[in-house]
Amino acid sequence: MGARQKLNSMTAGGIFVVAGVIGLVCQSWLVFFVVGGLLTLAAVGNGDIRTRPRRR
Repeated sequence: MGARQKLNSMTAGGIFVVAGVIGLVCQSWLVFFVVGGLLTLAAVGNGDIRTRPRRR
């Protein structure tokens, strides 16, 4: 597993933890999925989750 995959998996793990805590506090699966989706979209848009390698 390369560095990009490791960083992406760590970011995804953090997203699941945060979404899980918020979903647990609200006691709602819907909140869990909405927060997880929004955080994932934000991470992809921000560049924290890289779908393609960067050009040098």
